[in-house]
Amino acid sequence: MAYTQAVKESGYSCVLNDTSNVVGGWDHSLDWVVNEWSPRAAESGVQYFALITTPESFAEATASDFFSSIRAFEVRVFQNMVDAKAWLLQQQASN
Repeated sequence: MAYTQAVKESGYSCVLNDTSNVVGGWDHSLDWVVNEWSPRAAESGVQYFALITTPESFAEATASDFFSSIRAFEVRVFQNMVDAKAWLLQQQASN
């Protein structure tokens, strides 16, 4: 709740989440993220979400599930910070 409140108060619509150091999967929380967190995040103003993962890791497998399950806002999965930031800046400029 604190996270989505901070997003709402900031007025930002773009989020960058770097999970490149996460080695294991987080599928144990995927249902909650998809059904509880993402609708709240969207209500708080999130429109674009860039997720950085490490290729061929368990975390990347969960990120792929996250990417294909989220409907509340647009999600893209990246393998590096440069591309993720560029995409978010492009989305911000188009709004």
